[in-house]
Amino acid sequence: MENLSGNRSRTNEGLGWLMGLLAAIVGGMVVYILSDSFSAAIAAALPIGFAMGSGIEQRLLVRNKALDSKRIKLILLVYLVGFIVFLTLYFSLKLT
Repeated sequence: MENLSGNRSRTNEGLGWLMGLLAAIVGGMVVYILSDSFSAAIAAALPIGFAMGSGIEQRLLVRNKALDSKRIKLILLVYLVGFIVFLTLYFSLKLT
């Protein structure tokens, strides 16, 4: 019998992205219900999906390790880019 403690389980790879997709769908539906605008729902769903998916994926892959400062900065940058994309799409669609 081999010692499997050193091998990383591959069952969790991609699970964070799927959960981010689910969050994007739910977030898009909430925005669509509240604003009755499909374009605003898409503008909200894309950044939510990318930011949540990457954040959850990183957290699942480094389950027991502490995150180093470079990885934390990268995650925060992804959240910031997602928020900027949301604002850009929302205001560009709102003004047209």
